[in-house]
Amino acid sequence: MKTLRVIRTLFLALGILLPPVAQAQFIFTTNNGAITITGYVGTNTDISIPEYLNGWPVTGIATWAFYNPSVTSVTIPDSVTSIADAAFFDCSSLTNLTVGSGVADIGDWAFAFCPSLSSVNFRCDAPTLGSDVFYGSAAALFYLPGAVGWTTGIEGHPVALWNPPLPYSYATNYVQNVYGGPGPDEGLSLPETIAITGYTGSDTTLAIPAMINFLPVQAISYDAFYFSTNLTTVTMDDHLASIGASAFASCSSLMNITIPNGVISISNSAFSLCSQLRVITLDSGVTSIGNLIFEGCSNLTAINVDPENPAYSSVGGVLFDKNQTTLLAFPGGVSGNYTIPGSVTNIGTNAFYESVLSSVTIPDSVRVIGTAAFENCSSLTNITIPNSVNSIGCGAFYSCTNLASVTIGSGVTNIAGHAFASCTGLKTVYFLGNAPTLGGFYASSYVFPYSAIGYFLPGSNFIEYSDYNYGGLRLIPWPSPYPVIGNGQFANPCGEIEFDFVVYWATNRSIVIEAATNLANPVWTPVETDTLENGLVYFSDYRWTNHPNRFYRVTSP
Repeated sequence: MKTLRVIRTLFLALGILLPPVAQAQFIFTTNNGAITITGYVGTNTDISIPEYLNGWPVTGIATWAFYNPSVTSVTIPDSVTSIADAAFFDCSSLTNLTVGSGVADIGDWAFAFCPSLSSVNFRCDAPTLGSDVFYGSAAALFYLPGAVGWTTGIEGHPVALWNPPLPYSYATNYVQNVYGGPGPDEGLSLPETIAITGYTGSDTTLAIPAMINFLPVQAISYDAFYFSTNLTTVTMDDHLASIGASAFASCSSLMNITIPNGVISISNSAFSLCSQLRVITLDSGVTSIGNLIFEGCSNLTAINVDPENPAYSSVGGVLFDKNQTTLLAFPGGVSGNYTIPGSVTNIGTNAFYESVLSSVTIPDSVRVIGTAAFENCSSLTNITIPNSVNSIGCGAFYSCTNLASVTIGSGVTNIAGHAFASCTGLKTVYFLGNAPTLGGFYASSYVFPYSAIGYFLPGSNFIEYSDYNYGGLRLIPWPSPYPVIGNGQFANPCGEIEFDFVVYWATNRSIVIEAATNLANPVWTPVETDTLENGLVYFSDYRWTNHPNRFYRVTSP
């Protein structure tokens, strides 16, 4: 063994073993489209050897490649098939080692004189071993269920099945390589990963493991922790990349959770009905968030976002897109009044879902109110939609049961189906402009509750709705303390030119239309007496051309 050390020292002094190619921390050679790592020049103590370098698979580790006493942990990828003699010789700080599924041969003294090495985790069948592979260590060797060729003892080291009891069910994922480079760029496998699919434990505090069966835990799948009512605190490792739909739904005791930097996506309803969740923090890695991820989190007071996050931001605990033009989620535990910032142009889908706010002020910057944006906001009593808004999404205010009054601005051109349906307390809807188009299935019947009355201004096109049933509303002209005269058609059905106008006022009120030929000394003569039906009456005078001047007024008897 001393001879090996002397040879290694001599070769390093002469520079004989230094190959001409290096990338980042690894030195390597290329032969027939395969990489052999010949050296390590990095300073990390926890090493994961890459499966590909420059687009080529790493298949071998050369003699003396990791002669480095500072290394503490090494993961060898599935692409490696052979580990040469003394590859990790004298790594005195190495404590644990994971060997990939492709390794078939390990040379003499490959891990000799690694006195701190306590466990070696094999993901492969039993490889062919040289002599004294683990000389000078007390390592235990573990292999996975289903692996073949293993015996009860190797070189005096204990060998055991790696099958620790876990409170999880999980699935193994396999991903295809899409790495671009001078070598093959597709069809080659990347390392396998683990997705947690279920939880059978009863702990109150849980740290989701970074590794299961020597593979990184990268996903929490659909419903994995659904209804785990004992959980109060959950921590996650940075290996985690995605949190599936309803992953933690109905964890009714969950109070503390931080989304780590590794997480990229959070799917629909991931934390819905976590009624004790107070504050949640999204780290800088999250770039995709689904709908209703905090639905029913009735005590949530703040959704905080790391300032370095490229896709999202937070202001006062409210979740926005990065530019704060779309309001994405309002925490369900905040009550009282809220004024939406003037930068917002879009109130997103389900943004205020089940909010307990009693009042929301929408600024003139907003153009779109999204689908179900205020659905089930049972404490909301009134809302004014400014003239800047042009569309109101499907179910936008659905089942806001205490909403009594709505004012809809003149810019609204479309109201989708069910927008105000099931608003059982809604009594009045005021329209400041023309009648918006009603969209969606059964829009003519299921936009507003039948109990409400819609008021429109004189001169608007609401008079075209002859039955005065508009999306469930009963329409009448906007109440006024006095009659209001609006423009008419200026032609009768027979094509004769006539002078006409419309009088708007209270339904069933009687009026007298009077005329005079001058205003200097007017003599007002009654022309017609009418009763307003549905709040209006048409007046036409086809004899107006018989007079050089003709002036009209409306009085109430």
